[in-house]
Amino acid sequence: MRPGLAVAIVVGLALGAAAVTAQILVPRVAEAYLARAVAGLVPEHEGVTVEVEGVSALSLLQGRLERVRLEVARPRVQGVAFAWLALRGEGVRLDVGELRERRLAIRDADNLVVEAAWTGEQLTAYVRSQLPDVTDVTVELLPSAVRVRGGVRVLGRSVQASSVGTVEPAGTTGFRFVPDAIEVEGVTLPEPLVFAAGALLAWHLDLSPLPFAVRIESIDVADGYVVAKGAWVPEG
Repeated sequence: MRPGLAVAIVVGLALGAAAVTAQILVPRVAEAYLARAVAGLVPEHEGVTVEVEGVSALSLLQGRLERVRLEVARPRVQGVAFAWLALRGEGVRLDVGELRERRLAIRDADNLVVEAAWTGEQLTAYVRSQLPDVTDVTVELLPSAVRVRGGVRVLGRSVQASSVGTVEPAGTTGFRFVPDAIEVEGVTLPEPLVFAAGALLAWHLDLSPLPFAVRIESIDVADGYVVAKGAWVPEG
């Protein structure tokens, strides 16, 4: 074998190995930077998971990610506990300067979905803070509905009330509990009284304190969670 050919083969193999290594390492580098940036946005959490696809050294330098999925486990934002917060998107463009400083600034995205979820226990703690005049509040998640129980005062008497209803978007950044049926001391109230009595156990949750703006599009109760989904809203 001629020396020149041997050198060419060695160089080719080295370049190929470098390319393969880059394909493996670049996504991991991107994920590490994003995990640190998200942890900076949401300091109270139990873990951050990041997965990126379709990223090269050049696209990373430009802040372009073909697909990205971020999930924060059991975060707490301004005193509100979540089961998880997640962002899933395509065609995401980041501010590279901010990313280098371990800060997450999303400039644009072709499609970016924000998801937030809560357990019944987490909503119980939240609703207790919202309804200080209701005693022993509990929030139970049914297969497709929500039950709220607590002690309320009616005509000067303390009685036990239970309301079953749904959750629905409220405005663009939150959701509210909407009662469908109410029992007081085990007696089901007639439908005309449900709306008026529902105010005793009414509550809502606003997501505007999240570190990224979101427009709520759906809210569901399933598998033991209340899950809100919405579209990321660009700043400004």
